Amino acid sequence: MGLLVIDNAERSDAEFNRSLVDVIQGIKSIGSSAVAHYSDALDIAGIQAEYDGIVLSGVPIEYSLESIDERRERLEPVIRSGVPILAICLGHQAIGEVWGGEVIAMDEEESGLVTTRVIEPDPLFNQIGPSFKTAMMHWAEVTAPEGFVRLAETKRCKNAAMKYAGTDRILYGVQFHPELSPDGQTIFKNFARMAKAQGAETAVLPDPAYEQPAVA
Repeated sequence: MGLLVIDNAERSDAEFNRSLVDVIQGIKSIGSSAVAHYSDALDIAGIQAEYDGIVLSGVPIEYSLESIDERRERLEPVIRSGVPILAICLGHQAIGEVWGGEVIAMDEEESGLVTTRVIEPDPLFNQIGPSFKTAMMHWAEVTAPEGFVRLAETKRCKNAAMKYAGTDRILYGVQFHPELSPDGQTIFKNFARMAKAQGAETAVLPDPAYEQPAVA
């Protein structure tokens, strides 16, 4: 098994997430990985059967808040499915909104390699120091919803990383782009290891309060 990358960029911006796909497919320990587009009809049961987890991609920095809303609606069944998820940039913001957080525009964008500080030790950051460099490209941030814990922050972004605090699912969001960050491969390996371990132990059930729509 492996990871499914869901590309949130428009098809006309297909090259934007090429580095993300290349990095993940280049890590042998992750297994066989594939790519889907956010606008595809995503078969949750099929994803659960074929992949250890999902990576929700980011998008180019010029995308609007309306872009987040459009993708959140399409991604909500995936986000609530119980499949282990690592969400990046816009994916991180979409997860926050689905679970009750708020996306807030910043005074100015944060971009480039930024010092990021771990504020809550977590297996996602195994073999990474208490502060590390991450690639940022965003002008909005999301508040951590109830039931989530902030894991990392920068001087300008209080929620640089978060996770669902319960034990019934693996759900991470990071505002930065691991695929462009020096420690990105380690983060992907750590996530894949947790996702594989969950799959070996038990199948996580979907959120009982959410009814998944039928696949078209």
